[in-house]
Amino acid sequence: HACGHDGHTAMLMGVATLLACHRKQIPGTVKFIFQPAEEGGHGADRMVEAGVLENPRPEAIMAAHMTFWEAGTVAVHSGYAYLAADTFHIRVHGSGGHGCKPHECRDTLLAACKIVTDLQMVVARKVNPQDTATVSVGRIASGTKENIIPDYAELSGTVRTMEPEARERVIEGIHEICRGVCAGMGVTYELDYEKSCDPV
Repeated sequence: HACGHDGHTAMLMGVATLLACHRKQIPGTVKFIFQPAEEGGHGADRMVEAGVLENPRPEAIMAAHMTFWEAGTVAVHSGYAYLAADTFHIRVHGSGGHGCKPHECRDTLLAACKIVTDLQMVVARKVNPQDTATVSVGRIASGTKENIIPDYAELSGTVRTMEPEARERVIEGIHEICRGVCAGMGVTYELDYEKSCDPV
């Protein structure tokens, strides 16, 4: 996994091992929580529902997460430390045909490519520059052969935001881009947007 969840498990196990060696010096109880399905699987919600924070109920809780800093760096942050992580899937519908007759087609792949480039305007022009937001397309799929304009194109990506208002403005901006591109190119779209997890 890109941000190293196997490392999270190893770190927590290392802390548990170290503290167990000093058990007699620790007043009270330390509870270790190995959280599965951190983002899209809503692992924390499932663990709370299963009662992991009861018997005993913690008086304080700490969490750790790996990130893209230099090895050996430890950072402590007050307030939000990690962004909301959302996922979107866009499917563009049109009418395909032979590549030598593009005037007879409704080119979904061209529309999808324009959506990808225009999505870069969402953060630049819809989100307050003092807020944190990213929109990244990580997948685009369409077509079966080099000389056939496809009937549909799909693209998927991730949105990361810190503030709820920025999140809503990004969602609104994605719709606006899709509506504008598709209206201009004579195609239609479907947007499936999933708010995977809130900021931490």
